[in-house]
Amino acid sequence: GLSLEHYFVILSHERRTYNFALAGIISALRWLSSHVMTGFRDEYRVDGRLVGYSQFIVKGSTLRAMWFYQMTEMARSQIWFHALRTNVLRGIVMENIRYVDAGPSGSKKISALKEKFGFKTVKEWRTKCSYTGPFLAKMPPRLKFIGEEKSWLNTFQFKPCVSSCSCREKPLM
Repeated sequence: GLSLEHYFVILSHERRTYNFALAGIISALRWLSSHVMTGFRDEYRVDGRLVGYSQFIVKGSTLRAMWFYQMTEMARSQIWFHALRTNVLRGIVMENIRYVDAGPSGSKKISALKEKFGFKTVKEWRTKCSYTGPFLAKMPPRLKFIGEEKSWLNTFQFKPCVSSCSCREKPLM
């Protein structure tokens, strides 16, 4: 499950948008939502300290990135890009996955950034992506990125898949 450490990551993330009191309340609600939600988490740590995490689900033929939070001081670290790339690669290598849904966008800037990577914002995302079918209950396979051991991302001690509205269709092979 989630810990107080996860709450402080969410709080730091939300403080960029809201005043302290409102960010505290919103963070508590987001922490609770993330805690009770089915799915898997990827965690990013620096020197053992949690600095960011993303959460995703697999339902039907869609992998959906649900949440992404990172500490304010890590905002320019490109962890978000790693999380997006990781979920797209998971969608490619997993059987029966036809769609990768990059999840909701908190702003027009995020929507525009996702569109640069081929994730068109659609209002009718439930009809575009197929969520018909069961949730994935077992952990997806671990991904091995070529060259990752030499990458600056090693600084983050990426821990994939701890248990616990944009769409892009994967080309059928």
